[in-house]
Amino acid sequence: MITDSTTRFIDVSKWQHPTSLHWDKLPSDISAVVVRTTYGKTPDPFAKAHFDAALNAKRKAGVYHFVTYDAPETQWHAFSRQCELLGFGCEGDVLPVLDCELLPKEKTPADPARYLSNANKLAALCDSAFGGCIIYTAASFWQMLGRPRNWLERPLWVAHYPSDRSEAGARAFADKVLTPHGPGAWRMWQSGPRLIPGFSSAKIDYNYSLGELPVT
Repeated sequence: MITDSTTRFIDVSKWQHPTSLHWDKLPSDISAVVVRTTYGKTPDPFAKAHFDAALNAKRKAGVYHFVTYDAPETQWHAFSRQCELLGFGCEGDVLPVLDCELLPKEKTPADPARYLSNANKLAALCDSAFGGCIIYTAASFWQMLGRPRNWLERPLWVAHYPSDRSEAGARAFADKVLTPHGPGAWRMWQSGPRLIPGFSSAKIDYNYSLGELPVT
């Protein structure tokens, strides 16, 4: 399923300090970068630095928002302000991403109904502002939320990490990735942190997309 021509992209956040990334060394086969803008109601301090660096490196730049239990209106205010600051939302930009996963220290969602309501309200706001959104999640988290069927109508970016996160390991694991649509039925897949020699001394989340990333 993964070939040399499969679209590759990375995602970054405050956990990667801008000075630690060497954009001139980013491999040419990585065509896009998705940047965290916000965590709930809190802006990511490095969002603009990462976004601008990705554009300067001639890569497509997308954004993601980490969904929390904060009031959706408060989350949207923070997220939309960050998008304005970055200049995100032009025609042809990668659709924004809602990062839907367990919060730190959670083993199960503290309030599944409230979380799902927040995510759905934010998705509707993305529809109005940007024409849609991508949902980032894992099959296990989707199940914890009660298997919301409306999520299946959106582009899904799924997380499922193989034990071997090298290129060879990812190719071998691609048809085993668990998704809400069933094993191997992914459109976008986060295969886990990987070293990208020259670009960063720390591991960076590495992703694949079957076809180009969805755009506004």
